[in-house]
Amino acid sequence: MKMKYILCTLLLAAWLAPAISALPEPKEWLKVERIYKKDAEKYREFVENYGDAKTNYTMIVHADSSWGSYYWTFVKEEKQPGLHDQPSVHNLYADIVLEDHGGTIPIASFKDFGNEVYWPEFLYPYCIVDDADHDGTPEFYLTYFGASDGLDAKPLKVIVYSTEHRIHAKYIKNKVSAYYPAGNEDDRYHLEYDANWKKLPKPIADRAMELVREVKRKGLVE
Repeated sequence: MKMKYILCTLLLAAWLAPAISALPEPKEWLKVERIYKKDAEKYREFVENYGDAKTNYTMIVHADSSWGSYYWTFVKEEKQPGLHDQPSVHNLYADIVLEDHGGTIPIASFKDFGNEVYWPEFLYPYCIVDDADHDGTPEFYLTYFGASDGLDAKPLKVIVYSTEHRIHAKYIKNKVSAYYPAGNEDDRYHLEYDANWKKLPKPIADRAMELVREVKRKGLVE
């Protein structure tokens, strides 16, 4: 029951929190729009042109840039309802594609599978598109939290998809994970970085860390 309450609080806080991405876009060449199912016409237009009518997209981000037009789709696929006051078992998917001659080119793909004791959740307001290093190519910042049963530390992860040498169809995955103590006596809040992190331009790494600090400051996952 306690875990269900924490998870519900997390989701509500994430949706209500003033999103960093709500700030005006600082680059005239980069226009970012979020599309939800309630935006019926734009949602239907995407599904008809590029999507799958059988898929329930929880959010679609359209990024129009000087390099081209990108679509970033988010899906939460429920596998079975929650049992005994636990959240539902569900999987997360997110895919980035670039428009190309009436079709799309896959850019990056994310998936994380939940189970009866692990419930990953997107923090949608903190999944953003930006050009922090002003090199003319957009980066994609995916933020999600791995809620789980038990006393192990819970990870908040920010995955950054950034271009390699400004090649707009070649994106590299970079990740920072912030671990939140959940009951084990020796656990402390700490950060871990993947092998690609040190190669990131400092402005991009700083932008990702802004998201990590903002989630922590607002207490969204504690």
